Amino acid sequence: MKETEYVDIPRKEGYSKRSDEQLNKWVNGESIHNDIDEQCCPDFSCCLSDVNTPIEIRKKFADAHYLGDEEKVMKMLMGFLGGAFQDEVDNKKVYISK
Repeated sequence: MKETEYVDIPRKEGYSKRSDEQLNKWVNGESIHNDIDEQCCPDFSCCLSDVNTPIEIRKKFADAHYLGDEEKVMKMLMGFLGGAFQDEVDNKKVYISK
């Protein structure tokens, strides 16, 4: 299996602080899109008003993020992404590959 290569994307100054603030607000139920960096909340609820991820799931995501559990973070992000697209396709399954 080929190892994934990640590209280091240049971020605007203050990105980490904005990203952490966005994540903390999202965990507490406030979904705000980061317009400076064009970053959605993990579950896309800032742009998809019908998405309402339970606070318990949001907390699990934040815990995994802050603990550095990249595998769990990626699994949850893929689940959120699949859920976001599920309503966009009529009676079809959505598969996300990585």
